[in-house]
Amino acid sequence: MLSTPVDGHLSALPWASRFHSDDLDEVRAFVGDNDGRNSRGAPRGVPMGFSMYQLPGRRTNFLGTESAVKQTVRGFIRGPVLHLSMPVGSVYRTGRRASAPTGASTVVIAPPGWEYTRVSPPGKLLLVGPTGRALQDLSLIHILSHGRPARCDRSSRPCLAGRGAAKEAR
Repeated sequence: MLSTPVDGHLSALPWASRFHSDDLDEVRAFVGDNDGRNSRGAPRGVPMGFSMYQLPGRRTNFLGTESAVKQTVRGFIRGPVLHLSMPVGSVYRTGRRASAPTGASTVVIAPPGWEYTRVSPPGKLLLVGPTGRALQDLSLIHILSHGRPARCDRSSRPCLAGRGAAKEAR
């Protein structure tokens, strides 16, 4: 089902791998086979309207999803991932910490090894995952431009930029 065109479901480049299903169990199986350990919850008996495209590159991987229903996703990030766009009102949790609901300009930077829960209303999600080599090159550019390496926070929390900065869950 990966190579089946899904016109109208995603705004993806024609050569991107695509998947579409209205069945929660199919979505769980496909995402699990392709993205590893995670779980997904959504209302039963309602078509998910789930679409996903993947565009792997030598230096950066792109992934987009869309869902017609609210979802709760629990996942594990293997490498750094930038959540450039997500449904407005999404909430990210890690441990006992939660983000404020995301806004239209929120970007989430997820570190490698991050286990999270995301509760999202219906909508689209765009992820960008730079490869290790791309990150090394960015670090070198920073050193050449600023004369020193960039400082990194190695905490297990995600970095949220834009509207909807992280806050403690009460």
